[in-house]
Amino acid sequence: MQAQATQHEQIEAQTQQHEQAQQQASAQADAQQQVQAQQQAHAQQAQQQFQQQWASAPANAATASASPTSPGSPARRTGLSRGAIIGIVAGSAAVLVVLIVLLSAVASIAGNRPGAEPAAAGDGSADTPEAAVESFLTALADGDAETAARLAAAESNEPLLTDEVLARSLELAPITGIAVESGEHDDSMRAVVNTTFRIGDRTVHRDFTAWQTSGDWELSDALVALPLPGLDGLEPTVNGAPAGIDRPLVFPGAYEIGLGGHAFELAVDDAPLDVLSVATSEDTTPLYSAEPRLTEARADEFRALVRASLEECLAMPQLSTPCGLDVSETLDDGAVPVEGSAQRALTAEGDRALDALTPEPDYGDLLRVTTYDYVSVSTHIEADRGGELISGTLYSSGDLLQPYVDFSGDDPRVTWE
Repeated sequence: MQAQATQHEQIEAQTQQHEQAQQQASAQADAQQQVQAQQQAHAQQAQQQFQQQWASAPANAATASASPTSPGSPARRTGLSRGAIIGIVAGSAAVLVVLIVLLSAVASIAGNRPGAEPAAAGDGSADTPEAAVESFLTALADGDAETAARLAAAESNEPLLTDEVLARSLELAPITGIAVESGEHDDSMRAVVNTTFRIGDRTVHRDFTAWQTSGDWELSDALVALPLPGLDGLEPTVNGAPAGIDRPLVFPGAYEIGLGGHAFELAVDDAPLDVLSVATSEDTTPLYSAEPRLTEARADEFRALVRASLEECLAMPQLSTPCGLDVSETLDDGAVPVEGSAQRALTAEGDRALDALTPEPDYGDLLRVTTYDYVSVSTHIEADRGGELISGTLYSSGDLLQPYVDFSGDDPRVTWE
């Protein structure tokens, strides 16, 4: 929210600067028109003087050649007068000034038109929207997170906009094939620039929105937020760096998301989410359905721990065990189970189920894992029916409690609840 508020404030400031610039430009244009009008008037006057001088020059020359010269007197010069020459030079200079002003205005208009060539990029320049976009993508390809973050107007406290995170992204999928097209300028402060580039083997076509601030251009939509809510306690990491917040911003690139050290991973539709390629916010859609789960190695560890703990309970002769399986209630025919007579064993179905337990996170504490699978157990007991000792296999072996394994520590153990 803070970043959004800052962006809105920048936009309002940009609008005010734009209005002031337009007023100054209008005043300068009026003054320039007055100067041009005066220069044109001087040029016309000089041209008229030149024409008058030129028209009278032949007559003067003829008169001079017919007049005798007195001995010792200097010969009279014929041709253009000094005033005519000065008039020609002054007129030419005025015309030249007018042409320079006009050519400068045309060049300025051509430089600001939508189809103008972008300035050279790759060195962090941002004097046109196209240059800002190309410099941003080039900085990403070069691993220069500082320049890319500056061009994207990012806050300085974003935890994932670092050289280290970007370097890992480029190892997973380098950014290549950058092509920037001329942008569509809505006005002098906003432009949409079309681009094509590659993230690894993936070709990306996307637009960037650029805003002008203090003469330079910044990108308002270059970064992408990774939605990582609901992972409290799992300490999510992105390319090895702590995410820090629920929706950290990242550059376009490739990202590995880790959970809780080496015990957990994110999965989508029961498949691990290995590397997420991100170019726009639409690419983060899988994260909304992703769920934490044990890695396959830790899932096998979970099954082994649950089996070992249950087998300890099955070996107990007591009518009730730490795993549940309580058969101490009086039977339907009034027989009373004899304490210490229980004999329990896994059925064939229960044994197969135990090998294939599906670990599920405890959403009250994501570091604890449980299972909702049914495990079948057979129980044989002795019972006292009015002084008569009877024995047999029960139709029900009692309820098996739910196993929980806490993977927050180095020595996970099973508890039954």
